[in-house]
Amino acid sequence: RFVQNTKAIMANVKPDVLPNVLIPVTDEQSKFHTEGLLISWELRLDIRSFYMFAKIYLDKIARFVEFYFGHARGLSLDSHHKLTKHLANYCSHKGLRLPRDMPVIANDLKDRISDYRDQQVSHDKSANPTGTIFTDEDEVRISRSAAPESESLPDLTEAVDEYLLLVVQLMSENEA
Repeated sequence: RFVQNTKAIMANVKPDVLPNVLIPVTDEQSKFHTEGLLISWELRLDIRSFYMFAKIYLDKIARFVEFYFGHARGLSLDSHHKLTKHLANYCSHKGLRLPRDMPVIANDLKDRISDYRDQQVSHDKSANPTGTIFTDEDEVRISRSAAPESESLPDLTEAVDEYLLLVVQLMSENEA
């Protein structure tokens, strides 16, 4: 809806033939603008919610791994962040065969989801204005001046799915 509305606004804006002359806004343009603001807020909340729940999901996966294989003293997996920090030592301590790509993908998701959520969604203290944008492929993103924009949600979902397959592989190759 956001992409369609924004494109409709852009299609209704006619360039001024005379410089510095104000062109009155039509009722249709006003409607598109008002609707666009509401859609943009809704979309931003959806994207922010994705990051919140994706981080919770990653934390739950980390806790499940620790529950499944058991606690290792000094190597807590109580969050995804702690999993990325302790995964290699935890697996070594427990005698587990670690899937080759799992540490790399876990760290990648920490950067792309956990850190973005922590720095840009939950604990952002900047006064930079936030906006909603779309790419040439009509993918929607959160953008703000002087801060990184959010990533494509389908790309992030695919990365989480790939990670989950590695967690299943870890469990199946190392039955508790």
